[in-house]
Amino acid sequence: MVKRFLFTIFFLLQIPFLVLMVAFVPKRRKELIWGPDPIINNKYWSEAMRSVGYSSKTLMSSVYKINKREDFDLYFDDVTPKWIRPLLFRKGMSLFFAFSYMIRNACVVHLPFSGGPFGNTLLWRLEAYLFHCVGIKIIILPYGRDAYCYSQTIDPSFRNALLINYGESARREPQIRRRIEFWTRNADAMLTGFIVDGMGRWDVPVNNMICIDTSLWKSKSVYSSNNGENGNVRVLHTPNHRGAKGTEFLIHAIEKLRAEGLKVELVLLENVPNDKIREMMQEVDILADQFIATAYALSAIEGMVSGLPVMSNLEHEAYTRIFRRYAFLDECQFYPQLPKPLNIICVPS
Repeated sequence: MVKRFLFTIFFLLQIPFLVLMVAFVPKRRKELIWGPDPIINNKYWSEAMRSVGYSSKTLMSSVYKINKREDFDLYFDDVTPKWIRPLLFRKGMSLFFAFSYMIRNACVVHLPFSGGPFGNTLLWRLEAYLFHCVGIKIIILPYGRDAYCYSQTIDPSFRNALLINYGESARREPQIRRRIEFWTRNADAMLTGFIVDGMGRWDVPVNNMICIDTSLWKSKSVYSSNNGENGNVRVLHTPNHRGAKGTEFLIHAIEKLRAEGLKVELVLLENVPNDKIREMMQEVDILADQFIATAYALSAIEGMVSGLPVMSNLEHEAYTRIFRRYAFLDECQFYPQLPKPLNIICVPS
């Protein structure tokens, strides 16, 4: 309780400095900045924009163990003066310096609904006003946990899958809803992809805006002729959280096929570095992406660029029809022109 009170006073004392900072920001700022959650898509988006001539950087609060520190350009600690100590005080001040870096360098910031450096503090609303005060555009790119209000998910099975791995978000729904409503009013642009549940706004109806660096991936040069009868078929699945991906149903399906006498092997990689997954995609026959949410994820795109057949759930029309009408879902090799996507997914009943 005392610690929380002290942090509240600490952040309130920063408000005058933030306002003063805005008065002295450089007139010309040209960077695209992506962050602060260390989602690997931020890296790929930033690199894609750099490849066509933009000045673009990622600024992250931390790094996940499945990624490498060098995946991102800057961290909050990098833009915080080294003389600031001790660690607890430095952690609080790093939010101020990270926001200062954005204000002084960005022309556009790309954020999730959880906001920027001050997203988890009392100052989270102030970010939007200060960004706009100096002419910085705000683009919201949700990634999942920041955006789902469980009571508003269309598909109850998907809601249950979210609850399996991310049950704490159900208790935070009022907070998540406030963030969504705030940024819906204050963002300059929003792209939500398949995350349409509870969204009152999106500016580009695109089914998926995630991308990868195709130069890091190569298509398989050798394919197996095994069909499960004349030899082993290897199925790769790479969930970070099994419940959300429907892993239990995939395991059950593999076990049933094996019980029927078919030679099928499940290669299950969890919480491993992306480099390892990239190598394994050259050695397997099929990629199993996800089976509860109606969507395809980054793993599916990596599988496609590796030349693998990909299994992913595109069953629920409430999530797919809009993107077949207004976006490019019908052009995606996941979803050929068929009455039902029978050849791409076996969904548990």
